[in-house]
Amino acid sequence: MNVQLFDKNVRAILGTFVIYLISLITFAYNIVWPVAIQYVLIFFSPYIAGHSIFQQLILHDLAKKDVALFRTIYRNVPIYFPTLIIMIISCVFYWMLSWYLEKVFPGEYGIPLEWNFLFKRDYWCSESIDRHTYSFSNSNSSHSNANSNEKSIVHVNHLVKRFGPDKIAVNDVSFDLYENQITSLLGPNGSGKTTIFNCLIGIYKQTSGTIKIENNDGIEYDTRTNIDMLRKSMGYCPQHDILFDLLTIQEQLEFYATARGFGKNKERIAKEMLDLVSLQSSKDLYCNSLSGGMKRRLSLACAFVGDTKIVLLDEPSSGLDPSNRRLLWDWLRSMKEGKTILLTTHFMEESDALSDRIMIIANGNIKADGTSAKLKQQYGSGYKFVINKQKNYHTNDIKNELHQYLPNLKVETDISDGDVVFRTNQQPNKQFLQALYQLEQMKKENRIKNYGVQNSTMDDVFLKITHDTKIDNPSNSTSINIETIGVLTGIHYHLSQFYGLIIKTSIVRYRRWTLTLIVLLLPILYNLLSNLISRSENENGLFKMNLKSLNPQTFVYHADPNMEKYIRASVSGSILEQGSANISEMNQNIWQKRMDHPYTYTDIYLGFIIPKPNGNKYKIQALSSNLISGHEVFSLASNIFYKYILNDTSASIP
Repeated sequence: MNVQLFDKNVRAILGTFVIYLISLITFAYNIVWPVAIQYVLIFFSPYIAGHSIFQQLILHDLAKKDVALFRTIYRNVPIYFPTLIIMIISCVFYWMLSWYLEKVFPGEYGIPLEWNFLFKRDYWCSESIDRHTYSFSNSNSSHSNANSNEKSIVHVNHLVKRFGPDKIAVNDVSFDLYENQITSLLGPNGSGKTTIFNCLIGIYKQTSGTIKIENNDGIEYDTRTNIDMLRKSMGYCPQHDILFDLLTIQEQLEFYATARGFGKNKERIAKEMLDLVSLQSSKDLYCNSLSGGMKRRLSLACAFVGDTKIVLLDEPSSGLDPSNRRLLWDWLRSMKEGKTILLTTHFMEESDALSDRIMIIANGNIKADGTSAKLKQQYGSGYKFVINKQKNYHTNDIKNELHQYLPNLKVETDISDGDVVFRTNQQPNKQFLQALYQLEQMKKENRIKNYGVQNSTMDDVFLKITHDTKIDNPSNSTSINIETIGVLTGIHYHLSQFYGLIIKTSIVRYRRWTLTLIVLLLPILYNLLSNLISRSENENGLFKMNLKSLNPQTFVYHADPNMEKYIRASVSGSILEQGSANISEMNQNIWQKRMDHPYTYTDIYLGFIIPKPNGNKYKIQALSSNLISGHEVFSLASNIFYKYILNDTSASIP
């Protein structure tokens, strides 16, 4: 629960320590609380509950008896059974409290609900959206790619996500995702791709806008109120592998199958996924011993475990070699039937080969949306002519011959005595074919060695669309000044390392000054509190030696008849029983009673003998139970003699 109350680990640890310290001080050994208050403290503090149970076990152990569930040992000590019941109720209470706090204060990652969500009908009876009345408005209508042949599963409408007042990660983004399609989301680093993913799976709450997703039952729900339900039909492969190191590959997949509610078929599901990602031969290896590529394939398999209708893949092919990347492409194509797949990638070739649809995002806005062919046609820069020329043939000669067929032909790259690259945005037509005939003729005449024609690639489209987001270098060249430096050796090398560690530690401590203060002040504060408590306990050196904390008990005694009335006045409310005049015999008799009658140990604490005085001096012999500290005997004897000396049965030493 502390994780929900504190957003940083240090604060959570500090909060836990403070709660423990308060509990420790509240339930200090020298404070005798009424039993009712102790029950309340036990309910609210697990530390106090544990201390109370431990104390009761010690008392039973001292009594050499089994644990008494319904019987008290001390008057001011809670009964064992009610303590256990209160602890169980406390566990249920704290579980419900932590569940509530997790919903209202999910921390940095998660969608918080309103504080009164428990009293709202739409939480208990999830509110669905009528597909026939739902109206979708796309702010990027020029990039819309609605497909009437496929059913839309995900609706993102005017999505905005801000981090702080100035940082806008996603700015008014709208799109649909369709069933049986693979959609690629492309963009430079920091463009908002991962933020959109995190909003879709409920890690981030959108600043504004709506995300509505259709679940396995064919009903649409809003992620802000029903994300827990929607996650059951979603699979996610994060950018960085999140695996359990001490589970094998098969156990990892079985765990995901069980977590998704397919525990009965977990072995079959795990076997199918292992075959699909070619990990069957390595199924018994621990995850911490896998290579990067094997971990990536396992993460992908985990995303498809169970009946996942929507699969989000954040750079799924990162860390895979070309061979495994091709296998991944084939696998994704075979798995897209009945699913809606959204992926991000930095490989333009991958998006071109896999995607039914491509969206390009930059600066938090979707700049382009469509099929690969459509984007190349709309944003591509035409065709490239790559010509390997002869040494004695110049670029201008080639350009002049082709210019009559391709008027807007431009030189893109020219390497002396090598290749020259021309680019034209002219679409294939009769003149285009004539230019190819001319190149073929030049090759026959040995004016050029070879030539090739390339259409625009997704790299060209991507670079053109995201060109405005790049920060141009003010100069056309980059200058790097390198100064020669000396390398330290010997003791100077080690001193330099030590100095670097000091600088690094100083910077970290300065930037995390709260942690530094905690480390410095916590021991001082602890010592001060310990000294204050110890001093307050020993300031006067007095102990309250009374019998009020004990159970109603029987006192075994043998005394001078002159002391009889003073003894009865001192132990009013308790039972007096005559015992032997010999302390050893009295001890044996008490022990026999404890053996014959259960829990007699908790009923007889004291035994004492006050024989007739030898002159003016009385000699007292006493017995006391291990359940008490022993000073109660002195308290009782002092009060008896005090009454005797004053000849007053009401006199008492407080």
